[in-house]
Amino acid sequence: MFALRLCIVAALLAVSGCDTVLIDSPIGEKLPRADTAKLMGRWTDDDQNIVELHLSKQGEVIFGVLSWDDQNQRFEAISKVLDVRTVDDSIYVFATEEEDASDGNAELEELESDNANQPAEKNSEPDEDKPQFIFFQVRVISDSEIHLFLPDPKAVRKAVGAGKLDGIVKERSRTTDVFIKASEEKSKAFIASKQWATLFQIEPTFKLKLIKKAT
Repeated sequence: MFALRLCIVAALLAVSGCDTVLIDSPIGEKLPRADTAKLMGRWTDDDQNIVELHLSKQGEVIFGVLSWDDQNQRFEAISKVLDVRTVDDSIYVFATEEEDASDGNAELEELESDNANQPAEKNSEPDEDKPQFIFFQVRVISDSEIHLFLPDPKAVRKAVGAGKLDGIVKERSRTTDVFIKASEEKSKAFIASKQWATLFQIEPTFKLKLIKKAT
């Protein structure tokens, strides 16, 4: 489901088995509160999923959705804090990448299995003590429509491989994960350039249309 699999738990895993891109810290400046407020409200995507964006009293952007839990036969309310930022004229949304314990153990087992067949490599693993962030580029089409774009794993991997962007590429048995080190000077320079915007998918991952503005 869009909300649970993509925007809430692991946005880059919209389809199981897909390549992923994560970043070690949000980039850019906080989007001004007045501009952030314009994005708040109830939205729907092409599959008629409903998502809510609200601005808390503390100024945090809260994402909320109802998800059907088929196993327990009940609805589950999920909310998550989003970090909305801007780089030049572009808007980006960041959220910590979180998975439940069972998913995390499965990923760890897979990674250990993959690593057993690979030679040791210095700094080949992301820092486990630091949170990793999923992120979208947001394009405001109109007051009532926004498009969300995931980073293109192939394009990001190519930039890392070419030495333009500092990061780690992890080859797994079925997928490839790319971890961007945003705090490195090389990455800062690349992110500040026009090339950064070319690393996102051409077609929008989601098209959201406004149902009701937040009050």
